Amino acid sequence: MAEQKKGKAPAREAEGNVDQIREILFGGQMRDFERRFSDLEEKLRRDVERARTDLLKRSDNLETLIHDQTEALNQQLKHLEGDFRKHHSATGDQIKSLDQALRDELNAVDEKQQDAVRLIRERLLKHSNEAADALQQQSDDFSRSLSTATEDLRESKVARDELAGFLTEMALRLNRDFDLPTG
Repeated sequence: MAEQKKGKAPAREAEGNVDQIREILFGGQMRDFERRFSDLEEKLRRDVERARTDLLKRSDNLETLIHDQTEALNQQLKHLEGDFRKHHSATGDQIKSLDQALRDELNAVDEKQQDAVRLIRERLLKHSNEAADALQQQSDDFSRSLSTATEDLRESKVARDELAGFLTEMALRLNRDFDLPTG
């Protein structure tokens, strides 16, 4: 029993030494990798947020444009209706011809308004789709960039199996449990 305790104490001490050696050899490099990953994640988060803000700003601008155009067309309609009421007091035939002309004009304005609203909506949809595609493309580019950077970092660090074998051999040599071949 005493021999087992003696055998476990050097093993624990060797594990502590292995951890210390690992920290000395690779601690700075691992902290640098963690910092680089953190920086890449933060940059990606900022870029996505910037793209989102830009998309919202563009959407608000298009919405304001639609509202202003609709308001202007409504003012024009009110103006035309006011003109119609002024001319309504004229003679019957004149009123009928004016009424028909004004209705035609109102229909034309209404059609123009509907066309303008439809065109603005199509533009808004187009711009929204383009912005969404651009945001998706940017997100894909960032993901590929992050994957490439991650892969580069993985390739540049020491493999765990090789490190474990190296440290195990070092521990066995330090404990003189590893016999080197002679000759």
